[in-house]
Amino acid sequence: MKSLLLVLGLLLSIIKENSLRQIVFKVSIPGEQLRFHFSNVYEKEELELKSVHILVVLYWKPKSLSMDNIMVRFLLNGDSVSDIIPFSLSALDEVTITIQYGKIPFDFTGHTSSRTYSFVELGNAVSKETFRSIHKFLHWFTIAAIDVVDNEKKTEAILCYGDLITDGRGSTNDKQNRWPDVLSERLQNHPAIRHLAIFKSSYWRYQKDVTEQVNVKYMIVLYGVNDISLQNRERGIITYGSPIFFSNLKATRVGLKKRIAFKEMANEGGYDAIIDFSSVVADPNDRMVLKADLSDGDGLHPNYLGYAAMGNSIDLRLFINDENVDENVDENVDENEDENEEDLIHSDEENIENDEFFDSEVTAINEAEDSIDDE
Repeated sequence: MKSLLLVLGLLLSIIKENSLRQIVFKVSIPGEQLRFHFSNVYEKEELELKSVHILVVLYWKPKSLSMDNIMVRFLLNGDSVSDIIPFSLSALDEVTITIQYGKIPFDFTGHTSSRTYSFVELGNAVSKETFRSIHKFLHWFTIAAIDVVDNEKKTEAILCYGDLITDGRGSTNDKQNRWPDVLSERLQNHPAIRHLAIFKSSYWRYQKDVTEQVNVKYMIVLYGVNDISLQNRERGIITYGSPIFFSNLKATRVGLKKRIAFKEMANEGGYDAIIDFSSVVADPNDRMVLKADLSDGDGLHPNYLGYAAMGNSIDLRLFINDENVDENVDENVDENEDENEEDLIHSDEENIENDEFFDSEVTAINEAEDSIDDE
């Protein structure tokens, strides 16, 4: 803990009065207007932003928007949302945000697992095209979300809700290859469902990221069991569940109980469908461990290949309904499937059929219990 506080203290001393560049988002849908969410929710003091600059690199040429003449002061435990700003983005563009900070508190709101490097330059360098890598670190600060504004309400959202695996622990730094990233790219390859936006949320942020989010249509849950399925149903959100990995519950009865509870909830219709990520990355000879070439080495989290397998295993037909597609949708998906036969998994064969899942689940849970008893 002392070493972590020391590192954080050094970061704050570097960032104060200087410019921080963060490659923060690969947007999942195109748009012509943006809105930015800045967070100071965990601070006990005010946070000051002197200047904010937005940058997107298109065909190796920078496209930028400067908000250089603004001064933003946050109150204690506060969030702030920018005005709607005209700025054209294509789907899957990576957005870079550069902030010159003034006063910053010690309890600096951020995300320690950004999987993407951020860079610091001295003074007001927000408009500088290239930052040096002298001061770089894997950490995000202040920026909480980017809204691609949809005034015509043609866009719906898929919320990927979970823990460190959904956050991308074990993915490749600066490559944006978490399983939600893979899913986002697949959606854009199919005209019938490319209107669906993707965003991630941690399991402790349900109130903020679900109840306050606009147009959430679907949720993919990869985290234990709680009461979110019922809450989602009341909000009209279609919920797909995945059990936690056996590699994360071996030798822990708490994890095992979560998996058993998940099975019971799914069996009672608590989820609209099962997306069994754990089977995708498990060793076929021992489902209690991750397949060696799909693991990042700690035995708990996938690597980028594992996340690719997870993202590619999701049946895209789960996101097709009569309200958001035309009569040619099945033909469109089938044509794309012919081009890449591994890109879609037929729902009537694998993801939706629960009977086969439950039969294998009973055997697997018994194996897990035996393993814990043996230890």
